[in-house]
Amino acid sequence: MRFTLLASVITVMGLSFLAASSCPAQGPERRTPSATYYNYFRFFYDGEYKDALRGFQSESRGSIKTTQSRWIDSICYETMCGECYYEVGALDKALQHYTNALTLYSRFSDWMVNVRFPATIRLASVGKQKAVPWGASTRNPRLGQYPTSVFLAQGQIDMTGILERGGIVQQANLFPVTPQEIVRATTLALRRRAELLGPIGKHDELSNRLITAFNRPVGPPNHWSQC
Repeated sequence: MRFTLLASVITVMGLSFLAASSCPAQGPERRTPSATYYNYFRFFYDGEYKDALRGFQSESRGSIKTTQSRWIDSICYETMCGECYYEVGALDKALQHYTNALTLYSRFSDWMVNVRFPATIRLASVGKQKAVPWGASTRNPRLGQYPTSVFLAQGQIDMTGILERGGIVQQANLFPVTPQEIVRATTLALRRRAELLGPIGKHDELSNRLITAFNRPVGPPNHWSQC
């Protein structure tokens, strides 16, 4: 009886996930990072760091949440808040935001393994290939057309362990993510934090956790996303 009930619940959860897969999360506010996040870069590049900071903080407050913490979109928001503080010389606050970003990364360090990358990369059309002004290449390179947005599941797909042990069930949902920006923000936070910590970085607990995380697969095996 217990096995039949467990199998029934797993079946229902599986059907729910398939429904979520066929109906990805809707609306610009669910994009990862959000569509409005990019609007604040114009303030940042114009040196209006207070305005940029207010924008990135607003995005952080509306970030995607899991049952336990914020999700990977907050890596971008935390890093850019850190950048605003870094540029005005508030290095203690900048360090805290970089630490927040990398703490989230350490929690979701395998996020790229679950990204639904396309199996192959199409050749870029002729119009997409811009000739460089200093001469024609003799190598005849073949440029690819890489997607700017792909889907990533957030939540539990396999519910078996949770149903057996107990705990909070979070239905899996598909979100469109921009991997390039999440990776850029992660690497920027790494560089800035290492710069601010200086020689004590090698004794830092989070730094050691990150080293362990980077020694594990961070993406699909033998995939172009790791290039």
